[in-house]
Amino acid sequence: MARINVVVSFLAALAVVQAAQLLNLDGQKDAVPGSYVVVMNDGLSGLDFESHVKSMAKVQKANALKRDFDNTADGVKFKYNINGWQAYSGKFDNKTIQSILDDPRVNYIEPQRTFRAFGWVTQDNAPSWGLGRISHTSRGRMDYVYDSSAGENVTVYSVDSGVDISHPEFEGRAIWGVNAADNSDVDQIGHGTHTSGTIAGKTYGVAKMAKIVAVKVLDAGGQGTNGGIIQGINWAVNHARQNNVTGKAVMNMSFGGGLSRAINEAASSAVRAGIFMVAAAGNSNVSTQLRLTNPNFC
Repeated sequence: MARINVVVSFLAALAVVQAAQLLNLDGQKDAVPGSYVVVMNDGLSGLDFESHVKSMAKVQKANALKRDFDNTADGVKFKYNINGWQAYSGKFDNKTIQSILDDPRVNYIEPQRTFRAFGWVTQDNAPSWGLGRISHTSRGRMDYVYDSSAGENVTVYSVDSGVDISHPEFEGRAIWGVNAADNSDVDQIGHGTHTSGTIAGKTYGVAKMAKIVAVKVLDAGGQGTNGGIIQGINWAVNHARQNNVTGKAVMNMSFGGGLSRAINEAASSAVRAGIFMVAAAGNSNVSTQLRLTNPNFC
């Protein structure tokens, strides 16, 4: 009898350890009320994933009939499968969140938060020294030495505010991909066009022959959520596979925000799928003590 009690106690303790967690990262700074990313356990089958999502949709619908239901909690918005990493995001009421946490197929839930494009830095009469600096070890050189075929047959996914794909700097090498931010398929703030020009523009681009694919995850205010960003990553990985460019594709993300475990895991899955990941280090012009949270980023 004592042995049975020990076994039962062990199993109960194991269940507690394996229970899904509702993460509270950095005090949920810039959190989007009622919005979450739900990450599933590794190795979960696609059928089990769809079964879980359908089950939670029924729970959400049942809660809609109750008085305390929040009408803004409209359920699943995006579903993700990035090289086997499965998750979904949306708006859920508190009772539905508890039901999701109680499902053993769930790994953790991360509150959605706001991410922003890094701000512009203006320097009056600035010399165009950047390109020369990356092709010379000595300072002061203004010429850019590069391979004329640099970027050829390389696809760059600009995960940003969109891209002005008709801009003459891209010489027809830019296309629109997907919009996970809003209903306007244009770059409303110019940030994504600027970063893409730095990557592949004919004048100031580093890799002047690269192709650009616009993946819009930031809106007219330069803001987006981790759910929208992961949707952009998911779309880019699928697009790279469908067009046989894995192994010769780059994903650039020039924005910042709080720590997101879900974005880090989605990015790591993209790397395993054959996408080279690049993220901006920031441009606040101050020293930082921030640590790299994902070694798969450059």
